[in-house]
Amino acid sequence: MVAAFEFDRSWEFPVPPEQFWKVISNIDELTGWWHWLEVDPDTKFVEGNQISAQVRPPLPYSLRFEIELQDVQPPNRVVAHVTGDIEGPARLEILESADGSRVRIVWSMKLQASLLKGVALFARPVLEWGHEWVVGTGLRQFREHVIANG
Repeated sequence: MVAAFEFDRSWEFPVPPEQFWKVISNIDELTGWWHWLEVDPDTKFVEGNQISAQVRPPLPYSLRFEIELQDVQPPNRVVAHVTGDIEGPARLEILESADGSRVRIVWSMKLQASLLKGVALFARPVLEWGHEWVVGTGLRQFREHVIANG
């Protein structure tokens, strides 16, 4: 059995929570600067909605999944459940900080796709590297976008 992929990290951003929320909840613009992500641009970032997504790390696979928005409290919190190639709970917390916003992302995902489960048994570090690439690239692109549109 493949262990879940656990993630719990926080970052500081030099923008207030309202500005962070405005950028991150504008789903129809995300793929314009997150080229590794595909989402239905007509989806609204509101409680009860589902977002269909595909993430393409720089590896020969893609992750396809649905994000069910279970609890959306602008501009401070999103609680969701993910199903598809990966499955599990996810949470985004946005708090005001001295420098702007402190953002925390927490999730615990189990692989559901058979191929990925097989890869994880023998090459988990490769999947972890792909995940870290997406997170690092996403953070860099988010910071560039926020600063450019600040």
